[in-house]
Amino acid sequence: MENVSGEVKKQIRNIRFWWMISLLGVYCSMLGLTVWLNPRSSYDILQPALGILFAASAITILLNTCVWHKLIWLGRLFVYAVLSADILAGILLLMKEESLSGFPVMACAAWLFLHGVVLIYLGYRIRRKGDNGWSFAITSGVLFLLFAAIVLVRFATSNIAETMQYVAVSLIIAGVSTVAFSVHARQITHSENDTPDTRGSM
Repeated sequence: MENVSGEVKKQIRNIRFWWMISLLGVYCSMLGLTVWLNPRSSYDILQPALGILFAASAITILLNTCVWHKLIWLGRLFVYAVLSADILAGILLLMKEESLSGFPVMACAAWLFLHGVVLIYLGYRIRRKGDNGWSFAITSGVLFLLFAAIVLVRFATSNIAETMQYVAVSLIIAGVSTVAFSVHARQITHSENDTPDTRGSM
């Protein structure tokens, strides 16, 4: 924690609802575990479950806008684009009663891709501020992108049962990474609360 710069501490301290990020990760991991244990039967519930995941992601971003409003205009545009995509995808997945074959799998890959890019961007921002934890965010983001590509490739070349196994592993890893980030944010928040901040605002 001592190596984290004051500005990075301020950014993560402003994540007021870190527990929402943690719950998002737990839900993602539980969904992945459910798919892993029942790859065939869980396919029918994957679409609404992913709709909830997209909606929860959008709510998490909305509740933590105090972090994003400090970004430059291009950064804000990027975050709001991800937020809009989360909202639209959540609505489509929750309201569409019947879907095309493979639509939930493609939606899962889209979620992994979107939030993988977010993690890479966050890691880049943190690296510029001097936080040694930037490599974790970027590595997680790259894994998200890798699994998004694997899921799409397996969907195109394999049967649905095998594809669902890759979906399950992807969601489990994504959930664990999300929970790990929320724990990191909470620890920095508590560290900042224990030490009065005398620096100027960003």
